[in-house]
Amino acid sequence: MMNVKNRPISIGIADEHVASAERLGRFMAEQSGYEVSFCANDGEKLISLFGRRPTDYVVVHLFLPFLSGIEAIQMIRKQNESVFIIACSFTYQEDIALMLSKLGNVLYCERRAEVICDFLMHGERREPITYDRYVEQWKTKSNAYSLPAEFKSKKEYPFTNTDLRVIALVSSGHTNCEIAELLGKSKRTIDTYIDRMIRGLGLNGRTGLASYAYEHGVCKLYCEAGKNKRCCRDSIFNPVIDDMDWGNID
Repeated sequence: MMNVKNRPISIGIADEHVASAERLGRFMAEQSGYEVSFCANDGEKLISLFGRRPTDYVVVHLFLPFLSGIEAIQMIRKQNESVFIIACSFTYQEDIALMLSKLGNVLYCERRAEVICDFLMHGERREPITYDRYVEQWKTKSNAYSLPAEFKSKKEYPFTNTDLRVIALVSSGHTNCEIAELLGKSKRTIDTYIDRMIRGLGLNGRTGLASYAYEHGVCKLYCEAGKNKRCCRDSIFNPVIDDMDWGNID
């Protein structure tokens, strides 16, 4: 497909899982008339790359680390009113859908490669009634579970109060040295806390830890998706959100 200027349609992809982003990018690059402009694995990088390489389409996972996908979409929309945005998450959330609908030219869909690719290739031409039918099916499926299957066992990880504070600070972009200073501990101790959580949760480094936190509620400290700027879903991080008492740690 070519756009009105007879050049390939450019796509930017923002997903904290590099393998998923690369897989989607390879598939779209194989389609005639499309090219991948950039891939970003966190919200801050997305904004930086979009500023340097404006694209026709942007695919954004809503729970990016450091800067949430919702915040990134809001910033992109202020820069560019016409770019077509596909926002994706594991489950359908009514408050997020309402917020995205007010931004204009945004489609909200499942974080599944085949669904995203379909919307990239046909989304703007899709009949509203067809999209509405898809959303109703997604809602029904989302109501069957509260969290993606791969996160269900991880939610039972025995977090301590310090774990929760450390992971909250990691998700907001603080370095290990900064976290150590804030919590009155040594950097080596903070390194141990973070390494233990990464191993225990089966995650891929600090970025994976931040992504896990965003999926489970810490992101709502910084975005406006939920009531009172907080996630409406059950969250293991609510104690951190309700009482950020950095001095009272175990």
